[in-house]
Amino acid sequence: MQDTSKIEKHISVAMRIGVVVSAAVMLLGFVLLLVNYQDNFAGYTNPGFVEIFSGLASFNPYSIMLLGIFLLILTPVLRIVTCIILFAKQKDKLYTIITILVLLILAISFAVGYFIH
Repeated sequence: MQDTSKIEKHISVAMRIGVVVSAAVMLLGFVLLLVNYQDNFAGYTNPGFVEIFSGLASFNPYSIMLLGIFLLILTPVLRIVTCIILFAKQKDKLYTIITILVLLILAISFAVGYFIH
């Protein structure tokens, strides 16, 4: 039972880190938007990764906020990776394999969503 509470604590910490980092990035983008407001949102109707990352190079507030949202979406992925590591450390092969399959299914769904709009 002690191992279960340790796993839950690690997962909880990983989830908190993901949420705090994404919120901080979104807040930074929002503050930059308030400080340096320009009506350049028109080109951001449906930005892809190229537009977001090129906007990050120029400190575009919208790109920074979208990066925060992207990081928030990746937070469950962080949880799954944390579970894989913890199950592997415990030498629990069944749960390690199941969690790897969950990660693969999630990666496939992200790829399908990215390539098929």
